[in-house]
This record gives sequence, structure tokens and C-alpha cells, in this order.
Amino acid sequence: MNNNKYLAHPITVFLLLKSWWFVFTAPFARVAIQRLLSKDVQKILLSESVLLLLAVVLSIIGWICTKIVILEDGLKFKRGILLKSNINIDFSHISSVSVNINPFYALIGCAKYKFNTKAKDNTHCEICLKIKDASSICDAVYKDTNSLSVKRERRLRRYLSVPFWIVLIILGVFWAQILFLGKTIFLKWYAALILCGLTTFYGLLCLYDYKTGKLYIGNVVFVKTARIFGFKKFCCNKTEVGIIKITQNPIDLRYNTCKIKFMTVGESKQSIKIKHIEHTFAAERIKNVFLVNNKYK
Repeated sequence: MNNNKYLAHPITVFLLLKSWWFVFTAPFARVAIQRLLSKDVQKILLSESVLLLLAVVLSIIGWICTKIVILEDGLKFKRGILLKSNINIDFSHISSVSVNINPFYALIGCAKYKFNTKAKDNTHCEICLKIKDASSICDAVYKDTNSLSVKRERRLRRYLSVPFWIVLIILGVFWAQILFLGKTIFLKWYAALILCGLTTFYGLLCLYDYKTGKLYIGNVVFVKTARIFGFKKFCCNKTEVGIIKITQNPIDLRYNTCKIKFMTVGESKQSIKIKHIEHTFAAERIKNVFLVNNKYK
């Protein structure tokens, strides 16, 4: 039996250091108390230095001991130094897998993986991995990837239409104040600049979504999309999908696009949205994949 082991991302060291918060806050609390009671403030104590070093060393060792093992029929989370913890999950009990990548995580090549089961609490089934390892793990969980891509709108102006109109409204309100009122009352110049900057960031995410966003529907539902504060991947077996919601705003009606939201069944109830999907093509694919057995009638 070939087992594939994946070590957690190095950022796990800092996540483990959070449990030692009292070690890092104790010197500041001691200095504050000494300043209140007397003017004699001692520098950092030897005992505090030892505890700080111990916290860092144990966190590094804890990171080295944190890994995920892919077995033939399931996953195993291995954690702990002295108190070992092994969590075993059978592939058949995994309802969905979600991968969250915020902008900071993207810079350091990190992805937060969460394996959702039919249990209500899945906090112990989370792990930070390298982005390059995350794809391999997803392929191992869902071996049957007989899914076909769903067409997305390929006109770039559709993706940038919302940021464009937001910037236009911001600038319109700003200049309308100056032209008709002679001064800025409702929207100051710095506020307009900040809002335009945030909208530009949103536009860049829309551009990323245009280039990399994907939707596959078949035996496995796979979604990759950009969000306001990062990126998300999501995959699950089609049998785990409980609700599919298709919505269209006025711009969608013009371009014949839609937004699709998938929601899973079970206690953990996960959901994912993806925009700019060709409505006619998506509706036909969903009908063929999900309605063939009258599941949603």
C-alpha cells in the first residue's frame, strides 16, 4: 500500500504559537505592573526568555509532526508531540472539500484545506498545506473525476462591468458635489480615492476570476472562483449536493449569464457561488446530471 505524506505548510508554526499567547503577553504585563508600582522596571527575565524559546521550539516540532497521510481508502491527520493525535476519515464519509486562499496565503503558497464530513463539527479536519500539494490531495479524494467543464462568459467586459460602474458612480457623485454645490459634502476626495482603490482591487479579483475560474459538473462538482478577500476551490460528489440555486441580475439577462450556488447536505452544510456562467448551457448540464433521476423535482 502506497501512502502519500504531506507536511503542513510552515505557517503552521505561527498558528501553533497562538496557543502560547500567555508566554508572549506575560513580559508586557509584568512591565506594565512594575511601572505602576515602582519606577524600577526590569528587562526581560531569564525565565521569560527560556519560555519564549521553548514556545518557538515546540511550535516548530509541532509543525514537523503535523501532516496528512493519504491511504488507499481514506485520510489520516497526524498531530502532536508528546500527546499524539491521529484522525482517520474514510473517503466515503467526506461530503465535500473546500480550499480557501486569501491574498496573504497566495503570496506564501499556502492553502487552508478543510475536509467536511457528515459530522457537525469539522474543525479538527483542517490543515494548511502548500498549494502544489493541495491539488494532489483533492485528486486522491475524488478518484472518479468524470466531470465536464461548464461554459463561462469569455467576454472580459462582463467581468469588469460591475467594477466599472462602481467607479463611475463614485466619480460621478464626487464631481457632482463640486459642480452643483461648489464643495465636497457627501464624499471627500480621500474617501473617493479609497473607494476607487478598493474597487480597483475588486476589479483585479474579477480579472483573476476571468482567467482561472472554472466549473465542472458531472460525477464530481468542482468549483474554482475568486472571492472579495481571496480565492476558493470546492469539490464534492454530485450525490452530496442538496440545493442548486441559479440567479440572474439585469446584467446577467443581457449577457445570458447567471450565478450558481451549490449547497451540500448534512450537518456541515457547505456552499459555494460562482458567477458569469452561461445560463442556457449550465441549465442543460444541471438537468442532465441532477434531474435525470428526478432528484430535484
